[in-house]
Amino acid sequence: MPSQNDLRSIDEIPLPYQSIFSQYPCFNVVQSAVLDQALNTDTSFVVSAPTGSGKTAIFELAIVRHLVAGEASLNALDNKIIYISPIKALCQERLVDWHKKLSCFGVNCISVTSDNDEVDPRALLQYNIIISTPEKWDVLTRRWKENNKLIDAVSLFLIDEVHLLNADSRGSTLEVIVSRMKTARGSYLFNGNAKGIRFIALSATIPNIEDIAEWMGQSEPAKYFQFSEEVRPVKLNKIVLGYNFNPQVQSVFKFDMSLSYKISGLISKHSEGKPTLIFCNTRKSVEMTANHLVKNLQIRLSQEQKEILMKISQNIADVKLRQNIVHGIAFHHAGLIPNTRHTIEESFKTGQIPVLVTTSTLAMGVNLPAHLVIVKCTKCYSDGGYKDYDEVSIFQMIGRAGRSQFDTSATVLILTSLQDKIKYEQMLSCSQIIESNLHKHLTEHLNAEVVLRTITDLEVAMRWLSSTFLYVRARKSPEKYKLPAGLSKDKIDKKLLEMCQIDLNKLVATGMIRMNQAIEVTPTVIGEIMAKYYVAFETMKLFTQITGSEILIQILAIISKCKEFSDFYLRTTDKRCLNLLNKNTKKEAIRFPLTGRIKSNDMKVNVIIQAVLGNLDIQNQGLVCDSMKIMRCCERLANCLIEYLETRDKCYSALSNTITLAKCFRVKLWENSPYVSKQLTGVGQVISTLLMKAGKTSFKEITSTNPRHIEMASICSYLV
Repeated sequence: MPSQNDLRSIDEIPLPYQSIFSQYPCFNVVQSAVLDQALNTDTSFVVSAPTGSGKTAIFELAIVRHLVAGEASLNALDNKIIYISPIKALCQERLVDWHKKLSCFGVNCISVTSDNDEVDPRALLQYNIIISTPEKWDVLTRRWKENNKLIDAVSLFLIDEVHLLNADSRGSTLEVIVSRMKTARGSYLFNGNAKGIRFIALSATIPNIEDIAEWMGQSEPAKYFQFSEEVRPVKLNKIVLGYNFNPQVQSVFKFDMSLSYKISGLISKHSEGKPTLIFCNTRKSVEMTANHLVKNLQIRLSQEQKEILMKISQNIADVKLRQNIVHGIAFHHAGLIPNTRHTIEESFKTGQIPVLVTTSTLAMGVNLPAHLVIVKCTKCYSDGGYKDYDEVSIFQMIGRAGRSQFDTSATVLILTSLQDKIKYEQMLSCSQIIESNLHKHLTEHLNAEVVLRTITDLEVAMRWLSSTFLYVRARKSPEKYKLPAGLSKDKIDKKLLEMCQIDLNKLVATGMIRMNQAIEVTPTVIGEIMAKYYVAFETMKLFTQITGSEILIQILAIISKCKEFSDFYLRTTDKRCLNLLNKNTKKEAIRFPLTGRIKSNDMKVNVIIQAVLGNLDIQNQGLVCDSMKIMRCCERLANCLIEYLETRDKCYSALSNTITLAKCFRVKLWENSPYVSKQLTGVGQVISTLLMKAGKTSFKEITSTNPRHIEMASICSYLV
């Protein structure tokens, strides 16, 4: 590793590409150590280094190598770069940054995430750099044989935050797309293009980087570089504080609230009067913590600061937030309208707001650095219960600590229970091994590979499995994957094969695949539909239980129960609004009221869908944000169900009602809705309601109306 005296100069970069690195006086320790590998070779490698150590420049060095090689190539446009990041906000950030830096070299970039519902892979051929999330690239490559021109053009595959492998659900997706890219380009199964793909993966500091390098390699392990916290530009003081928590007599919610009383003292002790960022596990905890700090934390504000905060508060619609801001304390979560969130983000970033309390989701998006970061309680609510934050979430949160342009040091405080104190100390010391999670989601991924014909029998399934990170880790720590310890490698392989067979049998039992006596597997139409629409195994299993006679209300109830909505949960603060939407004697309610009170997640999803289709006013801003995500998924699920029902006989009622529902999802209105004008660009809930009240309930009536009358309706909407 180079010392501070051996830092490499920007002048070593070929002209004219030095402009890409113009913001650096020279390369830092990490960048200097990796420079030759990134810039002067075509081999794959992995880098493990602390957050904030300038890892993005390593990708850019590899891109320069790619561009220089492309200058001498007759088919420069055929060599594509794929950048994978788990966070949509980071994808957008890369798009903006790389467009600014690389467009002058004729490089075209595009970001493809879940926000892009329909993407034609052929349209991507005109771009040099494709920026994507693991899930979207999984969707695009599940039919790679039909889009082999795109796959064949990939020569550089960049993976950011590769420690995402440790994430419970998303890690398996990252794992399979890398294995699929290896498979698709001249691996053991196909005699394709002999030219391999160069993989470069960057990670936070982890202990078993050599395992990832072994997995990333093809004929031999990839190179790897491992850096300690010592290279971090802003030194980070990491402290884990444990407090008494007895789950037998105390709920997680009450424990979280008890931690509020610790916060003000910790801020006074560690903040040094500099910006403080506090992460909480729920929106309610965010607001309660902020309110508690307003009453108990004394922030010395100059007259000028008070005037600035008063001015900021005047642009905030939320009453509670407006009252907090004047005290120098703000809160931020998805329940706030976008303009308010943006105002808070910018005000904290510029140092105008001293203390910001937010949900952990902020760490996965906007980069808001702080001198002091506090993670208040390490348990988050998910899938109907509390669970520990995963390593990716923790590292994203602590990654906000340290303002390189202002600080030489920063502090992170993790507040947890005494029982979990050692666990998080090990995590922060980067001693927690990265494990695979593919075995937990093997069913869906096996089906996708069978549909691709990557897997044709058990022997081939085992060869595919040997290309995964699961295979690398299972051989080293079999007990982590519920395999007996002390087995030989051959016996571990046999156990992994049995694991594959169990999941393949599940797919056979539900009609997703066929298996003959020779244990050769082929996809069924149902399995192909499941892979095409990227639905969960449990969702497809639910669809197969449909009798065919279901009416619209029953189809809606089935879609509301889909596994895809398991990430949502019923908050206590949601119930009042949902129950009013469900049944309301004073206002219009949903079309098909549910029996009783809203008490489950699928009931919440059902009410939200009906509220959107009924053009009802959803007063709870958090539910409005949930509705956007829910409706984005609904059309895909309905289209999947339509295609499945078309394969079955005598399902006319269910098919007809699903088609109707899919149309409703597309336009976000019921099929007989009087709010038809809402389908027009620029027409929202208010104007469509005014037009409906004016009797303009069809496009024929709207087009035959004097434009002045429509203009008057628009003016009325602003007055309202």
